Amino acid sequence: MFQAIRSTMMFRFITVVAIVSALFIAAQIYQTQTSLAAGNIMMYTDNVARNGNLGGRAGADAICKGMAGKPAGFAQYRAFISVSDTDEIRDMPTLYGVPTTDPIVGTGGTIANDWADLLDGNIALELQIAIGATQHYWTGSYADGSLEANTCSNWTSGSDSIDGAVGDRRETSKSWLRESDLKSSCDSSLALVCIAYGTPAAVGGVAETIAMPTASTSGLGYLAGLAGVVMLVGAGWLVSKR
Repeated sequence: MFQAIRSTMMFRFITVVAIVSALFIAAQIYQTQTSLAAGNIMMYTDNVARNGNLGGRAGADAICKGMAGKPAGFAQYRAFISVSDTDEIRDMPTLYGVPTTDPIVGTGGTIANDWADLLDGNIALELQIAIGATQHYWTGSYADGSLEANTCSNWTSGSDSIDGAVGDRRETSKSWLRESDLKSSCDSSLALVCIAYGTPAAVGGVAETIAMPTASTSGLGYLAGLAGVVMLVGAGWLVSKR
């Protein structure tokens, strides 16, 4: 009888350890997510191919806000495009409250130290690594963030008779934002790059409460579950040996 009680206590102890371990890893995941929202501008894409009819600024921003896997914990989600001469990438701090001193980062590393560094003609890391971009993307911009005339009629047209300026995912030079040798007709299917910025406290918005898992957090969640299973199996094995 004493042996059975001791085995039961051991099983309960290991179960508690497994639960605590899983909660600890979950906390680490949460900390990773929220640390991205603290003092960074997050650049991202879902690599879904879309033609040049993005629905204008409002439609493109809505796409970014609705992307599966977008980074959690930010107040603002915007399309990283120039739309018109009154809505250029370089003007996003003035128009949309984008911080000018925050680093611009992706899940793969730092892209630029601040907004000025982002638009000085070079970036630190190509977007195929920084955000996992698998194709070229619409920009409507020159490397300094100013408007390039080809914007698929302000991102409202998917016609093959007009063009849109695009960026090259493989480049860190000015071609990352405006590929000089390439303009795509607006019926082409390319990616849309987005930025997320501003914590709720800083901007006064409401953070997303449910985050789609990113590659990194999915891996941690998997490890947490695996650790719990291993511990529970180990507990069962110990009990069977008693």
